[in-house]
Amino acid sequence: MAVQGDLSEISLINLIQLNCQSETTGRLTLTDQGRQAQVFFESGEIVHATLGQRSGQEVFYEILEWCSGEFVLEAGIPASTRTIHTSCSDLLLHGLHRLDEKGAPQPTTNSQQPLPEDVGKLFGLEKSTLPHSGDTRMEATMAQNMQEILTELGKEVAGLLTAAVVGMDGLPIADISRGAVDVEQVSAQMTLLIKLVETTTEKLGSGTVQDYLLTTDKAYLLLRFLGNTQYYLGISADRSQVNLGKIRLYSRVYAQKLAAAMPQ
Repeated sequence: MAVQGDLSEISLINLIQLNCQSETTGRLTLTDQGRQAQVFFESGEIVHATLGQRSGQEVFYEILEWCSGEFVLEAGIPASTRTIHTSCSDLLLHGLHRLDEKGAPQPTTNSQQPLPEDVGKLFGLEKSTLPHSGDTRMEATMAQNMQEILTELGKEVAGLLTAAVVGMDGLPIADISRGAVDVEQVSAQMTLLIKLVETTTEKLGSGTVQDYLLTTDKAYLLLRFLGNTQYYLGISADRSQVNLGKIRLYSRVYAQKLAAAMPQ
């Protein structure tokens, strides 16, 4: 069975991410102005890419630059050979770096609107703490590691406004922000929102939420849990400077890094 579409309806990066996340095995064929490219997936990993007579990882990065054209996705068609051995996440991250390096200068960040009153205090939410490990020095080191990971994330994502690791008691244990943002206040509000959404999904029997996305005319806000912990990563970014597929990819990769830094 083949799925057909146009890259004006879905970006190529988003399309590739969907195939990786759904662990697809198949062939993605792209055509645009007489050019034809193919990307092969095996259990969600990108294993082969061709453009004309050329193939391999560098060709895949070149294909990522396509912004227009039509696509056909055919499930169950394996690659005849394997020319790519890098994970899907690493391929996309490196590809996005290359696109950023080739792109025009980023526009300036929009000014922020004043935040509403501190609802965290109204609900009596208390300061988050790391899971107890029995070693306060170890816990301090873990918190520092998370701060360093968030700092690295801030360097990776153009237009990032705020990133924080937040406990389900409402306040952050590590955060970075650009501009005058009351991170503790916003964290309390977002945690309340998560609890409301969880209650609704339980009543609907809709399964486990993988992430929470809020889109405004100015920004994306994405929340993702750190594995099976009671902590989540919150990211807000200027939507004029970053696309949704990119921010979802970074949230997934960095949530894994942060989860690995949590005390066991």
